Amino acid sequence: MPHSRITDLNLARNPIKRDSAIVLAAALPRSRIARLDLAYTNTQGKGVEALAQAATSSTTLTALNLAYNSICDADCFVLADAIRRTSNLKILNLKGNKIGKAGCSALLNTPLRILDLSYIQVDEGVGPILATLDNPHLTSLKLTKTLMGNAGWRLLAGGLKNLKSLDLSYTNLNLEGVLHLTHHLPGAKLLRTLALGGHDDGFGFRCAEALASVLPHTRITNLDLGRNKIGETGCSALAVALPNTRITSLNLAKNNIHNTGCSALAAALPNSSITDLNLYSNLTNSIGCLALADVLPSTLIKTLDMYGNFISAPGCFTLASVLSNTQITTLDLGETGIFEDGCSALAEALPNSCITSLNLYCNFIRARGVTALAGALLNTHITTLNLWDN
Repeated sequence: MPHSRITDLNLARNPIKRDSAIVLAAALPRSRIARLDLAYTNTQGKGVEALAQAATSSTTLTALNLAYNSICDADCFVLADAIRRTSNLKILNLKGNKIGKAGCSALLNTPLRILDLSYIQVDEGVGPILATLDNPHLTSLKLTKTLMGNAGWRLLAGGLKNLKSLDLSYTNLNLEGVLHLTHHLPGAKLLRTLALGGHDDGFGFRCAEALASVLPHTRITNLDLGRNKIGETGCSALAVALPNTRITSLNLAKNNIHNTGCSALAAALPNSSITDLNLYSNLTNSIGCLALADVLPSTLIKTLDMYGNFISAPGCFTLASVLSNTQITTLDLGETGIFEDGCSALAEALPNSCITSLNLYCNFIRARGVTALAGALLNTHITTLNLWDN
């Protein structure tokens, strides 16, 4: 390895354990490795100590993945000390480890730029820890499925001011938490990416309404609200706010917005900055697709995900008829029930479109649909095509 040109090394899910980790660590300072993945390798204790020591001597190591290794607070102290003594290691993934309040605190106060503490179950939640966070170095924090604690959402605001990216997906977020969060979002001047997906019944339309009311006062450009069941009402509230926001990427996957929500969203899109729109599996059919198709030529959308919405052949006809006038390069129509007729209409439109990536998974397009596509492909820009299970 010292004489190798390898810069990315993935050893995840190998039974490395302590002795092998120590040998690997000894070679790191003389290697070119910049990103090392040791997830699920049972690297802990002496192995972590050896890696931490190697990190302080390495001039190239910038990212280390130690997810799911049963790492404890004592290991975190060792890592934190090493991170403070090296100017290179900036990205650390400790997802799914047995880290407590003390370990989290130690890591949150290091020069790390990106830290993943997802699936960490601190008894009292990580909210109180984040309340005292004042780290000018940390710009991205991932807390997926991490318990915030009863007072966590109220206290979380203290750690927002320096973050550019915050992932709170699949946590215990509810209306009370959203209200605390939205109260402080306008003050988070650097925050650009916010992920709040995966809360199902705990989120709902009231949370969407609360969030929509402050979005125009934030600088958020990437918003993930997937799997929150915001419904038609919540989607309509977001649609009203969108033209006054800076959002360019919006994920509303699995939110049960139906045709009404889709139509409200469509009306707002021409006056928004949205370039990436995910409407995966939202119980929308050809009516919602028609509303979208009518406005797509007047939008900035380049990526459109309609996977799992039964737009059927009529919906595909309307979409195909406007493709040549849109900026769409990535189109996902997996499991949308377009069948042979819809695929044929799409094939006819492709040569005059900007599409480079197309997903038609499980649409029963049969031989006629495939033949129509084959006849059109040579005259298209498509580089990625998924026809699995057709």
